[in-house]
Amino acid sequence: MAAMTRYLQKALLDHALGITAFTIPTELWGSLHTASPTESGSFDDEISDSGYSRQSIFGLMTETDLTSGTSQIDTVVNFGPADGDNGSVTYFAISDASSAGNMLLYGALANSQTFDTNDQFQLNPGQLIIKFD
Repeated sequence: MAAMTRYLQKALLDHALGITAFTIPTELWGSLHTASPTESGSFDDEISDSGYSRQSIFGLMTETDLTSGTSQIDTVVNFGPADGDNGSVTYFAISDASSAGNMLLYGALANSQTFDTNDQFQLNPGQLIIKFD
């Protein structure tokens, strides 16, 4: 997962150029999607099941490794169980709010996973890796 939304691209570039300071988010939330959010950071295809909610990942990522350029999740994060049939989860995103808010990053899952009635979606340590190329 390594794509920045246009929102984050603008915020970081404006910050780097001294135009407007980027305020570091005080919350980070993971979300599940059935299609690409694209650079626009669309929440249109986010799971909307009553058994689903975004999960906090604030403070759960490792410091970026200077050699590999990666940061990864270092604890288990669970979503669900689902109350209905949602189809295949194909994308994961990180936002600055538990609902609505601004999407910061998104990416395709290496393997899609169904999220249907009574299913749980689990991220294990090392399964969410962020690297900018």
